[in-house]
Amino acid sequence: MRYVLLSLLLLFSCKPTEQSESINVAEVQPQKLSIIAVGDSSACAISAVSDGIVKKRDYVAGYHTVCKVGSRVEYWSGRRFESALFTRPDATNVFIFLGGNNAGDSSGPDVSKILETVTKHGLRCTWVGPPKLYGRRWPINERLKVAVVPTCDYFDSEDVDLKLVDGLHPDRESAIRWLNIIMDSVIKVKK
Repeated sequence: MRYVLLSLLLLFSCKPTEQSESINVAEVQPQKLSIIAVGDSSACAISAVSDGIVKKRDYVAGYHTVCKVGSRVEYWSGRRFESALFTRPDATNVFIFLGGNNAGDSSGPDVSKILETVTKHGLRCTWVGPPKLYGRRWPINERLKVAVVPTCDYFDSEDVDLKLVDGLHPDRESAIRWLNIIMDSVIKVKK
């Protein structure tokens, strides 16, 4: 009995440590996503509608786009991709919209430099493959998926029914639906 009383006395007489007095809110609440989208005209098309979509999602702090119409994977390999990332140093996620301009190639593009940069910056990556260009499926999607997984999650846009006004680029409604589906898939994968 004496040992129990002594233990209780010690327990209640000790001052709490500073660690136990305060709670770091950042450790309790999950970090909001800060997304940077990099790529070709698909990234540009999505950028035009991203503000309205991001505002409706409380888990996203921001969405920033760096794009170049007509660009191929090779254009972004190395320095250009890293420079794009520096425009959003707080980024937690990167969406890579590349592959559409490589669709007709006989082999898959070399994505190794881009993937090295993603890993170096510790970003969560989603590679968004091109939609059904000119209404058909292209081998580039499977080639990219094999090349980028597991460094990046792969989103196969050919599985999304998009209205492409010129066979290549989504109209406004399709761009909105496309980004909503991409965002929903990222959150499902994240959990």
